[in-house]
Amino acid sequence: MSLGLELGLTGIPRGPVLAWATPGDGYVPLGGITAFTRADAATCATYVDSSRVRQTVLANVLRDAHYIGGIRTILLESERANRQTKSQNITTAGGLYTAQSGMTTTTGQADAAAGTNATLLTQGVGGSSAVWRAVVPVGDGTKGCGLDIKQGNFTQQEFGILDDTAGSWRHRVRATWAAGVPTLSSQSNPALLLPPIQLTNGWWRALWAAGGVIAANTNRFFLFNNVADDVGKTGLFCGLSVEDAAFPASYIATDAAAVTRAVDALTFGGVVAPGTATLYYRYYDLATGTWTDVAAAYTSAAPIVPPVDRAYRAIAVLNGSLTAAQCRTLLGYA
Repeated sequence: MSLGLELGLTGIPRGPVLAWATPGDGYVPLGGITAFTRADAATCATYVDSSRVRQTVLANVLRDAHYIGGIRTILLESERANRQTKSQNITTAGGLYTAQSGMTTTTGQADAAAGTNATLLTQGVGGSSAVWRAVVPVGDGTKGCGLDIKQGNFTQQEFGILDDTAGSWRHRVRATWAAGVPTLSSQSNPALLLPPIQLTNGWWRALWAAGGVIAANTNRFFLFNNVADDVGKTGLFCGLSVEDAAFPASYIATDAAAVTRAVDALTFGGVVAPGTATLYYRYYDLATGTWTDVAAAYTSAAPIVPPVDRAYRAIAVLNGSLTAAQCRTLLGYA
């Protein structure tokens, strides 16, 4: 990772930019990293590399090569726990059961994106062939959910959280496939639905939230196909996650118990400003699935602690009192 003083990028005026941090090479340190911790009890933190392959890193290793849409970022997240046990073991032994119309599973599908435990689902007789997993959330409310999906030759895949006690969906999502690319749409009880993240080898990660979950009820994570004409066709699933949060975070693999990833705590040393200065952030907002930027007044030499649940493209200190739009123009982010 490189952090630093702006060195004359093409088209960027050097004068107003005091210093900045950005993933990549060619920059002098911006006050340096004075502290970084992520005290994971197990190796569970993940990021997506430049080849769209999901990678796992050790505790206290900064995820500064996380790519979103081909853009390298610094991934910082709050503490999260994946409550969905055996997240890559979608089998009867792993707690997944055939629920309707003879859907069958074939495990151990080796794949560069999803690992060796991807599961092939084959459509049974008629429509609505499905399998499900029990979900045991902590507390009532909204739950951030995630799932790896791959087309196979299904026309569509559906998935979501069903409250079996109340007999109602907490959010059901449909992936409609065209040439290996999914278009996601809410089908029942719409809630947060984020843009899917492209992985390698035809895999995508679907991200959404289920609202109004009641922990004491019987909740199920359903995977199914609702197209009768797809009898005998297949689709692939892997990487189930359910988190006690308003939106999903990066994937955390589990086995027999829930796994918690600790918070990313990053601090940069301060930048000495000769006068009025502005602190600027350019980042991908994990809560909304959009690129955004913010600017605020900066006190000279103050430590810089970037907020979490963002993937940062740039962190900069600029001379003067500037708006986010002005900072964006100066740094070349049109």
